[in-house]
Amino acid sequence: METSDMQERMKGFGEAIKKTEFPWKAVLFVLITGFIVVGGLFGLLEINEAGYITVKQSLLTGKVTIVSEPGMFCQCFGTITKYREAGTFKFAQTEEAAGGKEKARPKKGRGSDPEVSDEIEVRFNDGSIGWISGMALFDLPKDDEKLGLLHMKFRGFRNLIEAGIMPTIKESVVLTAALMSSGESYTTKRAIFSEWSRDQIEKGTYMTEELVKEEKDQRTGDVTRKSFVKIKTDNSRLLRNENPLERYGIKFRQFQVTEIRYEPETENLIKTKMEAMQKTIAAKISAERAIQERLAAEELGKKNVTVAEYEAMIKKKKSEVEAEEAKAVAVIEANKKLEVGKLEREKETNAASKKVEIEKLEKARAVIEAQKALDVARINAQSAESKKRADVLEGEGLAEKKKLIYKADGALQQKLDAYVNVMTVLAKELGKQKWVPDITMNGGPHGTADGNAAMGFMNLWMMKTAKELGVELVNEKKNQ
Repeated sequence: METSDMQERMKGFGEAIKKTEFPWKAVLFVLITGFIVVGGLFGLLEINEAGYITVKQSLLTGKVTIVSEPGMFCQCFGTITKYREAGTFKFAQTEEAAGGKEKARPKKGRGSDPEVSDEIEVRFNDGSIGWISGMALFDLPKDDEKLGLLHMKFRGFRNLIEAGIMPTIKESVVLTAALMSSGESYTTKRAIFSEWSRDQIEKGTYMTEELVKEEKDQRTGDVTRKSFVKIKTDNSRLLRNENPLERYGIKFRQFQVTEIRYEPETENLIKTKMEAMQKTIAAKISAERAIQERLAAEELGKKNVTVAEYEAMIKKKKSEVEAEEAKAVAVIEANKKLEVGKLEREKETNAASKKVEIEKLEKARAVIEAQKALDVARINAQSAESKKRADVLEGEGLAEKKKLIYKADGALQQKLDAYVNVMTVLAKELGKQKWVPDITMNGGPHGTADGNAAMGFMNLWMMKTAKELGVELVNEKKNQ
């Protein structure tokens, strides 16, 4: 709420200034500039430049404040110490003036550059002395806590380089030189020198141990004892001392060895050894070439002999192969003829056997057909006999049936059927007759024809038929 009121007041004040014709902008600029100048002169304001870290210690409380962002801040009469965010440390040979004399380096004072130093003197494990030139690039930590710890320890950027960076680099370079000879640093281990030095600067120096090695002179037989330094290990892990700069968060981004300078005697000795080594290598190469040429000639001669032997062997082998092939062909032809004759004999034998088999089959077929016909005749006879018996039995059955039926009712049904048929025929025939004659003779007393004769005929016919059918008459039944 108070902030809003203040903004409203400032806004109103600005509008009032705009309405007046007084040059308020110029006056305001002069006031601000004067305030900055006075503050700078009397220790009120301070500027932290880009790429720097400023440590302010309060005058009254002693509280340490880290300023890492570029810009102006209130010094408030406190103590100011500046550090570079990234620093370099160079160690190189002293420059030579005209006439080959070395230039005298300025003594370390407040005006000298702490990031430049003389080359580092080292001693190799063969006893020779050398001087190492190079440079290192490092970054300060971004963490305020580690920056405060670093400031409490070194109290300034110059002291950080002289008491922290420089001793760490020198110790690592000196220890690396002690792990190899001057000749190795000149030839085979030049790249390893930079690698080992940087590894120790970043992670801590190696723990070492001194060992003794006995060497026997091939000519005199004398045995000499030589001591050398070796890195301590634990299950193939390099053992190290604590890195003194690690607790302050300092990180080395680059390390490079630019030059290794030796004593004149050592350098001459190295060059002599190199020349001798080169001559030895050249002689060895020549000897190897001669040996190779001799071996090549021997191999060529052996090759020619071997080629001749192989050619003769090939001819011999070819003759043997041709003879074997001819022999094999003859054997194959003979076997072929033998097989052909054998096949023909087998064919004839098979044909005869086949003919016999066919005859046997035809005979067997005829026997089978005869047996089949016999069986068919036997079966037909048995069938006829069975049919005969069946017919006899059927006739006997019918006769017995009729006999029983006749015995039961006198074959009345058959007789009735026959009677019906006879009467039907008779009726049809009688129907065709003229029962009223055209001429009446022997008429009755009333002049009508007498019909008793026809009726009497029919009665007689019926009696005759009934008698033939064996139908019992009513009188007979009465008599019974």
